[in-house]
Amino acid sequence: MRFVAAFWLMAVPCFAQEDISVVAAAFQEVRESPRGDPKLRGGSSNLTGAKHRLREWVESALNGRPFQFDESAFAQSLNKSLERAGLFEPKGGDAEWGGLGYLGEHVRLRRANELLILTTSLGILCGVDESAYVFRFSTSGWKRVWESERNVYTEGDYKPQVFSDIAISEGTTHPLVLTLGTNTWCSSNWHPAYFRLYRISQFLDTGVAANSRPILEESRIVYLGENAIRGAIDENRVTIVLNVGSFDAGVHSSPAVYRYAVEGDTAVRIDPIALRPRDFVGEWLFHVWPDAAKWTANRALQEWHERVRKTRSEFDFPTKRCAARPDLWQVGLGESPTVYFLVRWRPPYRFTMVDVRETPWPDCTEVDRLADESDTTFVLPGD
Repeated sequence: MRFVAAFWLMAVPCFAQEDISVVAAAFQEVRESPRGDPKLRGGSSNLTGAKHRLREWVESALNGRPFQFDESAFAQSLNKSLERAGLFEPKGGDAEWGGLGYLGEHVRLRRANELLILTTSLGILCGVDESAYVFRFSTSGWKRVWESERNVYTEGDYKPQVFSDIAISEGTTHPLVLTLGTNTWCSSNWHPAYFRLYRISQFLDTGVAANSRPILEESRIVYLGENAIRGAIDENRVTIVLNVGSFDAGVHSSPAVYRYAVEGDTAVRIDPIALRPRDFVGEWLFHVWPDAAKWTANRALQEWHERVRKTRSEFDFPTKRCAARPDLWQVGLGESPTVYFLVRWRPPYRFTMVDVRETPWPDCTEVDRLADESDTTFVLPGD
């Protein structure tokens, strides 16, 4: 069977240049169209047209491919045809606008369980705008069952995406799709990162648009260093770890955890939200009260929450454990006056805000430097 599949692939010629003339024409329209408001970064209906012509060209090339084929060799052949058509940005162009109307990166294709993930990339002002598509094999061949494009080109609404990862849960009937990524720009290493969760429920011919509405969507500013954004799907649990700016003015960044239990098309946030007591305090203060209240033992602490979250100060090191109450830790923040937070920490990473006041608790004097160290035991499923 492997020999037959390999022979079939060799018998398929490379894509001729004239086969992508429609794609090339769509890209030319983008290059020739007015660039408009720089805040829209070159986004327009012409950009959507180029995305769709490219996608349709790949889909037509997929037509007739069997379930088992070499997707890496197939993608390589696609990219060679795109290169011959002059659709990659020429060297020495405009550093900011030069990519508009060209491919930003090579077309990428990979398998996830029994599905195919296609990723395309188009150049815009100071970056790229990526799109992703998922295909499932049926009796009539490979069919698109999910897509993610950013095609609303109005100020504040156009948020071009760059994928750092696309994860798909096991199972082929109604799998989950988790997309992780950032919005690019040509300056600063601090950018909005996003994660979106989708449920694939049907084929394109019964409405792929329904599969393209996220059941969960969040965004937060992250530092684009190592491990800026990571995520994984484990059965009916989704976990994302972000490298966010620390609430502590003296600390560069810290991990924030977003974990969800998923049932059907509903995602509910669950523990953990942080890995250390002081990071928990930072997350408790970062989130608005309706969210912070879920991790609070005493709802009367809302006044403290609203008061302290408007400030920016440094944590009082080290964190101290309360000897008489072994599941409680004290975290100090700021000075003149210092605000003290009493945090319950139950293994492995379940935190609750117990109390807040301006005087330390007399039994919370045991220095616990391990509580301030980076956690090395927390791993994502699949790591």
